[in-house]
Amino acid sequence: MHDNQDLTLARVIRVLEERLRPAVHSHPHPLELAAYRVGGEPIPVAEGLAADYRTEPRGVVGFG
Repeated sequence: MHDNQDLTLARVIRVLEERLRPAVHSHPHPLELAAYRVGGEPIPVAEGLAADYRTEPRGVVGFG
């Protein structure tokens, strides 16, 4: 096994700068979450598409 720490570090830095950092989403976007509460699952696709989805209050965890 070759021991060239400088070359390895340079490669890691290059991948980080050229591939990883540009791929990270640094600007968050607003998100609105809506739910349709069902009495049982599964439901027909047509029912899900036609359902009355309601936005959840901020801070509500889960849909249960």
